[in-house]
Amino acid sequence: MIVARAARLRRRLASVPETRLRWILLALWVASSLLVAHFHEPWRDEAQAWLVARSSGTLGDLLYRAALEATGPLYYLLLWGWARTFPLAFPGIIFWVSWSGTLLAVSLLLFYSRVPLWISALAAFGYLFGYEYAVIARLYGWGSFLLLAGIAADQEGRDRLRTLCLSLACLVQLNFVFATAAWCAFRILGENDRRERIRRALGYAPIAAAVALSLAHLHMASGEIGLGEWDFRLGAGRLGSTLITPFIQSRGKMGWPGIVLFPMVLLPLRRHARLALLAGMAPFLALFLFHYYGMALSRHGGPLFLAWLMMCVAGPGTGRWARRSLALLLSFSMLTGIEARVRELAASYSDGLALADRIGEIAREKGRRPKVFVGEDLTGFVVAARLGTPLWTGMEFVRIDYPAFTKERNRRIALERFCHPWEGYTERCSRDEVCFYVGRPRYDCIPTDLEGRFAPVFAPTKTISDESLFAFEIKLSSPAP
Repeated sequence: MIVARAARLRRRLASVPETRLRWILLALWVASSLLVAHFHEPWRDEAQAWLVARSSGTLGDLLYRAALEATGPLYYLLLWGWARTFPLAFPGIIFWVSWSGTLLAVSLLLFYSRVPLWISALAAFGYLFGYEYAVIARLYGWGSFLLLAGIAADQEGRDRLRTLCLSLACLVQLNFVFATAAWCAFRILGENDRRERIRRALGYAPIAAAVALSLAHLHMASGEIGLGEWDFRLGAGRLGSTLITPFIQSRGKMGWPGIVLFPMVLLPLRRHARLALLAGMAPFLALFLFHYYGMALSRHGGPLFLAWLMMCVAGPGTGRWARRSLALLLSFSMLTGIEARVRELAASYSDGLALADRIGEIAREKGRRPKVFVGEDLTGFVVAARLGTPLWTGMEFVRIDYPAFTKERNRRIALERFCHPWEGYTERCSRDEVCFYVGRPRYDCIPTDLEGRFAPVFAPTKTISDESLFAFEIKLSSPAP
């Protein structure tokens, strides 16, 4: 019965023109991504990009602060004018800027004739394009579009457009540099004649100049970028997760089984494509295994996933398991994408927007300006972006207009998780301000002397989340003895 129904469905789909199917898929993608985004509460890294753009008064400030984030300047340049002109328009503007880039990338993926429909459909509704790049406002949508546009132009022989798009992709983030390198290596190794390989390599020289420009930009903040220190100790769990995370995409980390599963990634590729992919992955692995302070996540590996996907289309393997491996990997990504979207609809990960709106409501009722103290400078990004206010943090109550992941912050952060006395806050609050203390229940000190000094105004709703927040209003008058 089920087999017969499946056969009838296949016959009906086969009778629909492929172009119409692609338009239907694009419409479904737009509807599903906007639906999930409607219920999404922004995360702190979304707010941080907005704060960087909003607080940068000059182009030099913007370029330096983008380098501090270990990213290229292109995404921040897209945000800069909007954030300076409409400083309180968070998260609306940053979402539409990010989502428009992802829309272009998905449209190109669905309508590029060289990509079979089943591959483009699974990729479009997978974890990256179905959730991570579509719902969460980050730089990856525009980077993905530029990378895909450059690859498509390269395959169609449009050299100037290829150079422009791939060069701009390299100015988005280092991960797009790695993916661009993998694709260029694939095209060079795909030539049979030595002279043709040299000719093609020389054709990519302008892209190499863009890579050098990207690295020069990062060098602006080389002494302060908070990526971590070089550490060459290596565990099987970290190696397995980093190897497989671009290709088996989810919020979780695979661990050591990633080492066993990684050959599935190579099966859909020809020999020269495998070498090219490994060449692009080499700097990715060096960065995330030995220098990055956290773990590589699927969003970091997304550019390499796109390069790999286009190699699977342009240089497919011929073994019996080549097509099956590709289908399995893409299908798993689609399942994790569905799971992420359902989870987002059920309960958003962040408390920041609701808390900021509560603080804004209290400030308006009292006719005073809000002032926000935070336990440490990983807290309150969304609150600051929403309210248009700076944060005050640390032992000396330093003003933070934009939180930066610098080495200095990493060194001092462990020393600053303590409770300030009530008097410490009131000394820094004027009568025309209403002051709040915001923190994370898993990390920050929660005031216990509440009588007449601290009034709870927001209780965390996501207690297991790193973006779960609490807030207390700080009373300026001391309680009667």
